[in-house]
Amino acid sequence: MRLCEVYKSINWNELSKIKREAMPLALESRDIIGLAETGSKKTAALGLTILRLLLENHRRFNVLILTSTREPAMRVHDQVTTLGSSFQIENAVLVGCIDMMTQAVALAKKPHIIIATPGRIIDHLGRTRGFSLSLLKYLVLDGADRISNMDSETEVDKILE
Repeated sequence: MRLCEVYKSINWNELSKIKREAMPLALESRDIIGLAETGSKKTAALGLTILRLLLENHRRFNVLILTSTREPAMRVHDQVTTLGSSFQIENAVLVGCIDMMTQAVALAKKPHIIIATPGRIIDHLGRTRGFSLSLLKYLVLDGADRISNMDSETEVDKILE
């Protein structure tokens, strides 16, 4: 029931097309490629879908959300933190301009969700002792078009390995 309260708190009385079509597929753990205009609450739909999946399987290092740059990563982090706060869902954000050691400490706490840019996750995979993505169940490319336009394919390929 608490998930319904979260829906109400963000005024989700009506579902946009992206939410109506993508969320049921995501809840079935199906691969999705979705396009929607700015303001359609894609990030909230993504966050709530992930939250629902995590409530079913509360293990750590379950989700990696890759974003193109620091700004969208911080926006996703803020929304995921807000949506997951009443469910003890922990997340870590791995981006440039934040000290690697601070981020390594956050990873050591084994968050449920990692939000990162491709370059910074590669840095941690190479430098942060004991960190790997072997337990990862879900990978989200938030803004996949921007990630590919930034020549991050090599980093994404390494992450997928």
